[in-house]
Amino acid sequence: MNIVDYFQSRKREIDEQLEAIESGRIIKLIYETKDGTVDVTEQEKQRLRKTSHDYWRAAENLKTHQLQPTMIDRSLTTTAPPPQPIVRDY
Repeated sequence: MNIVDYFQSRKREIDEQLEAIESGRIIKLIYETKDGTVDVTEQEKQRLRKTSHDYWRAAENLKTHQLQPTMIDRSLTTTAPPPQPIVRDY
């Protein structure tokens, strides 16, 4: 699996989790705290939306970069031999 496939796979997993909440299969997400319960359903939906978008963006950016050839500026390369050490007779 290449990195683009990985991000696309993770996006699908996140989208499935989000769909479960939005479709009603998951009714409510609750955190238990010392002070009682806290409904975090809306926060989790927002987090999943952002994460899904981040995975999509990462995959798209990688696809774009993979399609572009690597440009090498040959004027910056040198074919000169390596410098020789200085030998002094004293």
